[in-house]
Amino acid sequence: MNIQRDSYASYIGHYPMLAYFALAENESIGRERYNFMQVRSSFNLLPLLYMFIDLFLFFLSCHLVTSLT
Repeated sequence: MNIQRDSYASYIGHYPMLAYFALAENESIGRERYNFMQVRSSFNLLPLLYMFIDLFLFFLSCHLVTSLT
């Protein structure tokens, strides 16, 4: 997920790469930039949030167990 997001951000930021994609897909550069930004903004961060909550609860429980012994 992060690799794809970072790649799209790089494509948007580097004009020659964006121009290459626009030429390959027969689209305008503005349309390609818009398309990359739409894909980039559609990432679902909810599973990532759940993962961080689970990790936090795991480390909290480990800390409680070690502090009790």
